[in-house]
Amino acid sequence: MTTYAEAPFVFDPPSRAAAWYLLAPSASLPRGRVLTRRIGQDEVVLFRAQSGTVGALAPHCWHMGAHLGNGCVTGEHLQCPLHHWSWDREGAGEIPGGGRAPVSARQPGYAVAERLGGIWVWMGDGPPGPVPGFETFADDELLTSHGRAVRLRCAWYAPAANGFDEQHLSTVHGRALRERPEVDVPEPGRMRMRYLSRVTGTGLADRIMKRLSGDHIRVQINCWAGSTVTVESDLGRTRSALLLAFVPVGGEVEVTPVFTTRRGGLPGMARLRLAVARFLFTRFIEKDVQVMQGMRFRPRTPLWGNEALETFLRWASALPGERAPHSSPS
Repeated sequence: MTTYAEAPFVFDPPSRAAAWYLLAPSASLPRGRVLTRRIGQDEVVLFRAQSGTVGALAPHCWHMGAHLGNGCVTGEHLQCPLHHWSWDREGAGEIPGGGRAPVSARQPGYAVAERLGGIWVWMGDGPPGPVPGFETFADDELLTSHGRAVRLRCAWYAPAANGFDEQHLSTVHGRALRERPEVDVPEPGRMRMRYLSRVTGTGLADRIMKRLSGDHIRVQINCWAGSTVTVESDLGRTRSALLLAFVPVGGEVEVTPVFTTRRGGLPGMARLRLAVARFLFTRFIEKDVQVMQGMRFRPRTPLWGNEALETFLRWASALPGERAPHSSPS
């Protein structure tokens, strides 16, 4: 049998994985609005046409290079502020006066989708994979709330790895595993871990979790191509889910939480459950924020006793995407 010590590897994940990136809440882009967002070293200009569809284009106009983030929406097009050339979501252009731009004139753009109350953009070569979501919840049964983005001074793979770090569940979060975690890759670009835990912490959020769950918390974590982590928790009396979206910006990562709960029940109950889930998940991830700031992520393998995390590191190192020179930790 091959052991970790017999199979060394170099941890070398992409600086920006080929993945879907959550760039903005859908509510922040009403009809006629234009937003500029950054992913890694690139900018993306989002606009919502009058029909309600969303486009995602490269920032500088094909015609003369003016920044389209300063433009405006006209019907189904984003109009350049300089000479009023306009571009639809597929990159086809029109020139002032209503004529079609030459066939050779194409504004580069990106695949875009809306899911779970957010706007997602695909950054990668080849056809897009599935937009991140939840396994045990259908989208239409969920009530969602987008939290405030937090900027961490570390690479994207530092907070992503936390979901698969079984040892830090005890040292940081006051949880103990009741059984060994199950780790698999159910489809290309998605890694999953499932485990059953109990509460060892003594804070207010810990006591609430212990009471709600009967001290049996079943958790399922998925990492989607390195850009998104979803956490689905079954507490027995209730179920909830959290999505964490990672957007690399320079040498940092912007982390946006999306809190969810199931719709239905008595009037106002879904909102109450969402508020409780938001409180519990916020208390949980605040602990990670405290230890991630300024982290220079450089795992020394093999990671004896933390095989789930080492499996994640191997998986992340094989992800397609952009790799900066000398990107692997020293």
